[in-house]
Amino acid sequence: MITLTEDLRIGKGVEKIAYFHPSDPNICVKIIYSKAKEAAKVIARELQMSTKIQESHPEVKGLSLFYGTEETNFGLGYKYELIRDYDGVMSQTLEEYLESFDAADENELAKLKDALETLRERMLDFGIIPMAMYPRNIMVRKLSPDDFELVIIDDIGSAVLIPLEYYFKLVADKRIKRHFKRMIEFLKGMRTEQEYVDFFDAYVKELK
Repeated sequence: MITLTEDLRIGKGVEKIAYFHPSDPNICVKIIYSKAKEAAKVIARELQMSTKIQESHPEVKGLSLFYGTEETNFGLGYKYELIRDYDGVMSQTLEEYLESFDAADENELAKLKDALETLRERMLDFGIIPMAMYPRNIMVRKLSPDDFELVIIDDIGSAVLIPLEYYFKLVADKRIKRHFKRMIEFLKGMRTEQEYVDFFDAYVKELK
């Protein structure tokens, strides 16, 4: 059994609380605290999607890996990869990263676009189907002082009764592209600097 304490808490979402694993710095443990029926459905969808992807694509990138379940003193724990930078520091969310992002630096804009494009390609290649895409659920993992990648940590799967996107790539690709474009439009509204808005305006127009 894993013993969790409040000083290990990372954060609290709508249905789940995330904790640092007490003995493994590269794992976080998620606990469902919500009693709503929808909370159980959400985690079931996420586990179905994670398991499907990891079994079909053991080399998957762009997604926090699921490492199974284990009992804790707070109930059943769901173990996931904890996203850390090359130096061991826990990665920022995309939301945090963009709050301090230098929108006037063309090099930084180019790196951001490359990271977003890579994430989109990985989602299409590995079939990472989102329920929604928000910057708080995407981590910016630094691979070096000058390079980074984006990793989805939450909100994957399909809420429909018969998820055709699990069986037909054309349907999956359409859903992925739609949600990705919506996220880019959401990111555009996070800041008001002209360079920032122009960058995302141009990027949205490129997306098909």
